[in-house]
Order: sequence, then C-alpha cells, then structure tokens
Amino acid sequence: MSIFGRKDNVITYTVNKAVNTEMYISVQNGEVVVNAPWYFTSNKIQQIVQEKKNWILSKMQEYEENFPKMYEILSHSSQNFEN
Repeated sequence: MSIFGRKDNVITYTVNKAVNTEMYISVQNGEVVVNAPWYFTSNKIQQIVQEKKNWILSKMQEYEENFPKMYEILSHSSQNFEN
C-alpha cells in the first residue's frame, strides 16, 4: 500500500493485522511496517499513516544517513574475519 511521494518515489508500507488493540508504525531496514488491529479498515490505516507522515519521513532519512555507516562497519568487520 502506498500513499505519498518522496523524491519522485512512492513510499510503500506493509500492513500486518493482528489481534492487538493498538496500531504501531515502525521503520525497519528502510521499510515502513504498520501493525494494526484486525478490525482497522484500510482507510483508517491510511489516515493514520498520513497523519504520521513527517515522523515516517524523518525516520526514513535517519536510516538513509546511517545506512552507509552501518554498511562500512559491517564490511570492515567481515574483512577482519577473512584475514
């Protein structure tokens, strides 16, 4: 499901419905994941995601800024194991 644009791209998110009573939004590995109660409609989920758009975009930006650092650390770590 996607709802808004960012840098000529569309941000997509995955919805997981479960038997819980609250909705959670997280950014995991650069992807937006929404955990919502089974009874939330698609429109309700989309409305809440839209309301949290600025938070989502800031977390996506944090990930993009930190990912090269994490990749560099991991690649150096794997090189140490190879030697």
